[in-house]
Amino acid sequence: MMGSRLITGVIKLTTGAVINDPTSGMRIIDRKLIKDYAYELNQAPEPDTLAFQIKKGCKVKEIQVKMEDRVAGKSIYAGIGNSIKYMVRVLVNVIFFN
Repeated sequence: MMGSRLITGVIKLTTGAVINDPTSGMRIIDRKLIKDYAYELNQAPEPDTLAFQIKKGCKVKEIQVKMEDRVAGKSIYAGIGNSIKYMVRVLVNVIFFN
């Protein structure tokens, strides 16, 4: 969770918004953002895009849900090397490109 906390801090510094779980894959978005995702090829539901959308004026609301442990498969970011690459990519995008 250290990487998630680091991303939370950088998003707060760059947008002023507090997102407690920026790496969660769970997102519910409105029609405007669906259109953005459909027509903006460089956007994916990742923390750096979330920060970009907040800067564009989108509102984010987090709702706590109970998540069950993974029962099959593995994360595409499994392993320390993949996790570090992911965190570095997200942080660089939030700080420099958003």
